[in-house]
Amino acid sequence: AEPAKYVPVYGGYCAYGASRSVLKPITPTLFEVVDDKLYFLQNKEAMDHWKLDWRRIRYKANANWPGMVSRHGEPVQTKVLVNKMEGVLAIQGYDPVAYFTFKRAEEGDPSYTATFEDAIYQFATAAHRDQFLRYPQKYVPAFGGYCTYAASLNVLKDITPSCFDILDGRLVLFHNESALEIWHEDAERTFAKSKANWAGLVVQHGTHAGSRVLVNQEDGPVAIQGYDPVAYIEQKEAVQGNAQFSSVFGGMIYRFASPANQATFQESPAKYMPSYGGYCGYGVSLNVLKDITPTCFDVVDGRLVLVHNQKALELWKHSPSRTLHRADANWPGLVMRKGTVPEEKVLVNKNEYNLALQGYDPVAYFTQKAAVRGLPDFTAVQDDAIYRFASAENQHMFLECPKMYAPAFGGYCGYAASMGVLQQVSPQCFDVFDGRLVLQHNDTAQVMWRSDARGAMMRAQANWPSLEVLNGSVPVHKVLVNKSDTNLALQGYDPVAYFTQSMAVEGHPSFTAVYENAIYRFNCAEHRDRFTQNPSKYVPAFGGYCGYSAARNVLKPVTASVGSIIGGRLILMHDEKTYDIWKQDIKGVLAKADANWPALLSRHGAPLEPYVLVNKNESGIALQGYDPVAYYTLKRATPGDPQYTTAFEDAIYQFVSAEHRDTFIKNPHRYAPMFGGYCGTALSMNMLVEITPSCFEIVDGHLVLFHTKESMEAWNNDPDDAWVKAEANWPALAVRHGGTPGTKILVNADAGLAIRGYDPVAYFRQGEATKGCAHFVSVQGGVIYQFACAENLAAFVQCPKKYTPAFGGHCGYAASSNELKDIDPTCFDIVAGRLVLLHNKEALSSWKRSPGRLIARADVNWPGLMARSGSSPVPKVLINKTEENLALQGYDAVAYFKQNEAVVGHPQYTAVHEDVIYRFASEENRNLFADAPTTYAPAFGGYCAYGASLYALKEANPFCFDVIGGRLCVFSSEAALVQWKQDDSGAYKRAEQNWPGLVLVHGRIPVTKVVVNKNDDGVALNGYDPVAFFRKNRPIEGKADCRVLHEGAIYYFASPVYRRLFLECPSKYLPAFGGYCAYAASQGALKPVQSSLFDIIKGQLLFFGSFKAFAAWQHNTPLTSAAAEAQWPGLVERYGHTLETPLLVNKNDEGVALKGYDAVAFFTQTKAVPGSPAFAAVHNDAIYHFASARTRDVFAKAPSKYVPAFGGYCAYALASNALKDVKPEVFAVADARLMLFSSKKAFKEWVQEGKGNLSKADKNWPYLQVRDGKFPDAKVLVNKPSDLPVALQGYDPVSYFTRNKAIEGSKRFGAVHEDAVYLFSTPDNRDMFAKAPHKYVPAFGGFCGLAVTHNKLKDVKPDCFDVVKDRLVLLSGKEALSMWLKDRQGLLAEADANWPRLVVTNGAPLDTPSVLVNKDAEDLALEGFDPVVYFRKFYFGRISLPQEGLAEITGVHNDSIYRMASPEHQQLFMLCPSRYVPAFGGYCAVKVAQGVLEVADPTIYDIVEGRVVVFSTFADFTQWQRDPELYAKAKASWPSLVLCYGTHPSNVTPLINADESGVALHGYDPVAYFTQHKAVVGGDEGSRYHDATYWFATAEHQEQFQKAPKKFSPAFGGYCAYGVSRGVLKDITPTLFDVRGGRLVLLQN
Repeated sequence: AEPAKYVPVYGGYCAYGASRSVLKPITPTLFEVVDDKLYFLQNKEAMDHWKLDWRRIRYKANANWPGMVSRHGEPVQTKVLVNKMEGVLAIQGYDPVAYFTFKRAEEGDPSYTATFEDAIYQFATAAHRDQFLRYPQKYVPAFGGYCTYAASLNVLKDITPSCFDILDGRLVLFHNESALEIWHEDAERTFAKSKANWAGLVVQHGTHAGSRVLVNQEDGPVAIQGYDPVAYIEQKEAVQGNAQFSSVFGGMIYRFASPANQATFQESPAKYMPSYGGYCGYGVSLNVLKDITPTCFDVVDGRLVLVHNQKALELWKHSPSRTLHRADANWPGLVMRKGTVPEEKVLVNKNEYNLALQGYDPVAYFTQKAAVRGLPDFTAVQDDAIYRFASAENQHMFLECPKMYAPAFGGYCGYAASMGVLQQVSPQCFDVFDGRLVLQHNDTAQVMWRSDARGAMMRAQANWPSLEVLNGSVPVHKVLVNKSDTNLALQGYDPVAYFTQSMAVEGHPSFTAVYENAIYRFNCAEHRDRFTQNPSKYVPAFGGYCGYSAARNVLKPVTASVGSIIGGRLILMHDEKTYDIWKQDIKGVLAKADANWPALLSRHGAPLEPYVLVNKNESGIALQGYDPVAYYTLKRATPGDPQYTTAFEDAIYQFVSAEHRDTFIKNPHRYAPMFGGYCGTALSMNMLVEITPSCFEIVDGHLVLFHTKESMEAWNNDPDDAWVKAEANWPALAVRHGGTPGTKILVNADAGLAIRGYDPVAYFRQGEATKGCAHFVSVQGGVIYQFACAENLAAFVQCPKKYTPAFGGHCGYAASSNELKDIDPTCFDIVAGRLVLLHNKEALSSWKRSPGRLIARADVNWPGLMARSGSSPVPKVLINKTEENLALQGYDAVAYFKQNEAVVGHPQYTAVHEDVIYRFASEENRNLFADAPTTYAPAFGGYCAYGASLYALKEANPFCFDVIGGRLCVFSSEAALVQWKQDDSGAYKRAEQNWPGLVLVHGRIPVTKVVVNKNDDGVALNGYDPVAFFRKNRPIEGKADCRVLHEGAIYYFASPVYRRLFLECPSKYLPAFGGYCAYAASQGALKPVQSSLFDIIKGQLLFFGSFKAFAAWQHNTPLTSAAAEAQWPGLVERYGHTLETPLLVNKNDEGVALKGYDAVAFFTQTKAVPGSPAFAAVHNDAIYHFASARTRDVFAKAPSKYVPAFGGYCAYALASNALKDVKPEVFAVADARLMLFSSKKAFKEWVQEGKGNLSKADKNWPYLQVRDGKFPDAKVLVNKPSDLPVALQGYDPVSYFTRNKAIEGSKRFGAVHEDAVYLFSTPDNRDMFAKAPHKYVPAFGGFCGLAVTHNKLKDVKPDCFDVVKDRLVLLSGKEALSMWLKDRQGLLAEADANWPRLVVTNGAPLDTPSVLVNKDAEDLALEGFDPVVYFRKFYFGRISLPQEGLAEITGVHNDSIYRMASPEHQQLFMLCPSRYVPAFGGYCAVKVAQGVLEVADPTIYDIVEGRVVVFSTFADFTQWQRDPELYAKAKASWPSLVLCYGTHPSNVTPLINADESGVALHGYDPVAYFTQHKAVVGGDEGSRYHDATYWFATAEHQEQFQKAPKKFSPAFGGYCAYGVSRGVLKDITPTLFDVRGGRLVLLQN
């Protein structure tokens, strides 16, 4: 009745805070009512201030409030809430008027639509639409079209359109029949309740009406393709605008031919804006969107209408008024369907971690008139960027008024902005002009700016809106929640219980809710419901991370039982110690945490994206290929046809007809199955279970599938209850097991190069295929486009969408037939402004007959092709690193900035960034790097920056560097640095443009690695239960039948309860540092542990190798803990392995699976049919035989569908956790899987228990894969001589393609590919090969193609060849060539089918030699000269003769011994040997460039790109100095020389102290030292290990040794440890021993 009377003053913010011009939250119990006004306060202190002088506080607050509203407030807009499908279609497309006229639910026709309150309504007839338009309020359903009964319960639920009623002339809809029945019991009261709740539901869930816009952005953010909108109306002609005269309106840039036209537009932009958002007016009249031709236009009643082309203009002009009327009627619906809510872009110069101003304090520029580095402790977020401050005072000043202190032009160079471009800045080059901070690129730019500051400022301000629209981005809402790997928040504790019971209470898996993509558990249904109604009230502050840590600007996990509720917020702590510190200054620490949280959120948070979970097979096909629409239209389960597909929510759906596919595309949400296509009954029990497509129900218009008929009957016993439970369980299961939909791309690229290097813009501008140039490149959609000129590159960068070829650059004609084919870049067509490429002239001719129809067909097919064959783009990284995985050759990245010099890092201080290890000279430097790695990591991956500007990769010399625009650039030599300095800005810009292309071609995908301490059977923690350490505080052995596979390791558990706890949150119970010794990790090493030596510190389980290590850790826990955490990423990078599942396939010695039976026949003929070696295919390193080519081809399309379950082992044995061979004649096909059995008896036993056995086998299989599987070696098969690995008999593979003839290659131009050397006739050919070797290497490994069709390998004659489908096929002679040419396409297909089997049976794993060093017979390299001296002397400007090393100071690298002159040099060498060893193995560099090896003189040398190169004579050195290209030539030749003459790093034979009979340890039992702590003589039981025999006192000891010989064998080969420490080998006395760090140490006396 009187809301204004009761709402609190100052918007419900703290009154005392308002008096100080800041917004502060309140405590609802602290309030005052003065003069009938309600005032709230934040805390007791604020209340005390209020009571002392409330009048003065109120006066100040009243004065401040209008400004605060202006600064922080938002416009009041009316919200609407309408139940819409896909965000636009109301009542699921049913006609709202028909409910009144026909008294039934009638589907609307998409031809008759109207828009009302941000929703589209469809009608059965035009008359109904017109009735609606006259009085929409009469016909729209009550409560926004949501279920009326649900609204009475204050919740929103979807509706079934056929469940409705009309009450007092209002249409009310319901969720299902049950809801309708409840409604009829007391309709009036239910309606009244719904009406009372509705306003709150609208505020909570509604959106602002009329917020969508639809603007033609086909050509990028520049409207009307850059034409002047004013000229159309005032001059009645199309005039190209000028980029100098630009204005931004509605998020688009409009260009004008003159300043006068620009001014005219700015006075009245709405008058000159094109109608229909700049789309084709004639197209809009037909209810479709089409791009425009700017010269085709009409002006009707003062409105500018643009059209698609001349033909559309003629059609428009037949009846402009009528067409305009139709377009006006259609436009609102198009805006609703296709439009988006406009979001303002921001453009801020920041690094990858969102850090603005390179970490400098923006306030200090004003207060101290200097550039001052900010501290990570004081941060604030503005426009999605993080600013740092030197003090809390500066941070507070910025927060008071961020726009005053944030730099002008987003922190980009002001002078560059005045020229209409963006450029990086040097934080020391700045001006404060008109109260704005303006930064400049360098001193030169600053001088230019100051020469006309006023004019430059005006020009920059005029240019900035356009730059922001062109280059800016919309700020992303991020979330940051402390959750487990399974997305479980709060470690499973109930968030509501903290408030209601004032304690931490564990939640139950039955009661869950999802909020911000995290799963919360509750102790009871009541708590869950309270949370659902107001989740923001109960979720913990700071995303559930430690509040005290947030105040220190770091994220730390919490102990769920440690925390408190402050000001109505749940704040948790890391541990009790942290909580005690927090309590000393709660107010101050909380304020710091609140100030830091936005920056932590910006840096570590992620955009909130919906999770999807769809039941699909390995090929991504949902519903097992059944047609989802057929369930509704045909009322039965019908298999779809792969010819008719579309993609939806990361899955492919197949249909029986094009009509069904099109029906689905119009409304996928209606036809896609509920619960992701998983079993509905299982969902109601909180489980995910497979389905049988024929078991289904249509429930309230939704398709629900079931596992079996029994589960369908269980659902139908109480469908309402099952539905409610399934619906409640689904969100948590989707978040736990699903993922965010990945954007797939499918681009036709050759070695990363699109359109084979042709210029995409030239097709449009020149109307012909034009080759691009490597100097003008751009990366888009994960591929490189090349351009013929800089103008074309600029046009592409401005609007890549316009110029990228349709269908990913694949053949358009093939796409129309649902196929993928390569293209001929000269065969193309431009259809409706889209570039379509074709396979060949024949395809182009077929396309040209009906391009409109074919492009429409291809458009329909493309989503399915992309879902089936596309892949999610994975960003690559390209870092210049050593063999030791060190970046910057081990030099400290931070020291370049702090000390302006190259400083060697220390292995104690390391950090990992982008899979590479960085070393630092101090802990302080390491911490600075860890806080902002992208600030300090070198630009261009640490490769030579000048080389990158020339589109080349060159090694860098750490001593040659420059810091430009806050980025560290390193160079190959002083000469490169000098060249760079001549135009550093231009060179930097060119390098930046080139770098994405270089990364794409040469980069690699970062790999996630793990390190887990496990035994030979893959069991971690020696079989002890990880949960028991926490629950019982002691080691308890787990049971082998109660286990979990996690990150490639098996964990055993003492009970199912502990197993369940682990599964809910594995990260909570996993041991720190992979279960290795924590103290050893702090020292940068991995060491085994004793399970009884453990500790739990800050919720982490730590193990130790010995009591000494445990004591050392306890002596200074914080320091050693920090050291271990810092060292661990480097250890993972060095010793970790990728997460892959080993292969386990039942096959014979020849690698043939299924005993040679046809895998497909089991399904198609339901019997075991022997296959033939003539029809073979390879899958997962096994060969499968088939009875015919047809079944082989069926298998090749979907091998995972036909390969037997459990690797072809006996399914029944698997249920008992064992592997057994099979008899292929005894089989069963269940749930579309082939099960094999060892005997008929096993099959009978299996059938008796049915699903139970299958469930057991499924559970056991992953563990057996880990235990007994193996990772197959990728095999290669290349035709080459055994003595010298030269392929193609030395002929040039590229010349076959470029010159169509066989030309012999030269030894001077060689390249290595798959363990073979290819020789080339020219360096250009070698370079072409290096860019795309797979394009040029001969098919079938260079063996005769015809012989391969007969499953044989035959040598070839290089001049007998054919190039078919862009592949080089060699033949054994002219007769074979003649036979091949008769049916080249068919024979190629046959050879392709046979080749994988030949590779498996005859190929060998890649085994490239990697060591080739110039050394003497004693393995001494460099003739004993010190390799470090070359660098130490050279860089101090004193080039002197090298220095000989000392025999007692050595280092070993690649099986060679290097001598050093001092221990200091030895230490430097050992830190990074690959930096100091000479290039080209120490052979003469000039001769290597010529493709030969010659011994070098170590005293004649040079240093190039940070590597020492040596020469045979001074004449060679002189030649080297004269020809700068020799280094590149030597680098190109070296791999071929290594392959021809190199060796593998030797596996040195272990050195074991054994007697003449080979018995170690004088016959004593090695296990007894550990188990009995004494020396025990072994008996008759013996085992061999490392060529020595060990004797054991018992068979049990022998068994223990055999399981883990490494663990029990003595250290130092059983020699005296004290002797080894002195560099000598001495025998031992077996009774004199010690066990240290889990190792057996023996002594002599």
